[in-house]
Amino acid sequence: MKNFIFGALSLFSIAFSNSVYTQNVVINEMMASNTNSIQDEDNTYQDWIEIYNNSASSINLNGFGLTDDVLLPLKWTFPNVSIAAGQYLFIWADDKNRRVPGSPLHTNFKISATGETILLTNAFGSTVDTMTPASLQANVSYGRYPNATGPFVYFGTSTPN
Repeated sequence: MKNFIFGALSLFSIAFSNSVYTQNVVINEMMASNTNSIQDEDNTYQDWIEIYNNSASSINLNGFGLTDDVLLPLKWTFPNVSIAAGQYLFIWADDKNRRVPGSPLHTNFKISATGETILLTNAFGSTVDTMTPASLQANVSYGRYPNATGPFVYFGTSTPN
């Protein structure tokens, strides 16, 4: 019984600390129609998403998800990568599905320029942050101003990283 209680308390502690820290991880900016803004490592222009850590601690995103489908909260999952306090993590949203730590990250979906919801979820599939749908013109990004806390606005000049 003692081991069961200790195990349950440990699991609760992990889940609670995970939710406290992840409240400060947000989808900060995205671009859904990148025609000549920035290129990926393959020299192609792709959609992208920027995550920001607004906390005072580094957060490991291993198992967290990004999705454009509310029915599939873990559509694309992060590998064992951390995002330092006050730092950004850049993810290409281009259907290339690359998840190698230390290399550019690429989701297994693209973002519709006509607007769709993007969700960041924790490893349990619970929503950490949501970016509301926005219709975007070519090379215009959509993000929070100021970073992490402000309302979503359109950026004529994108500000990745």
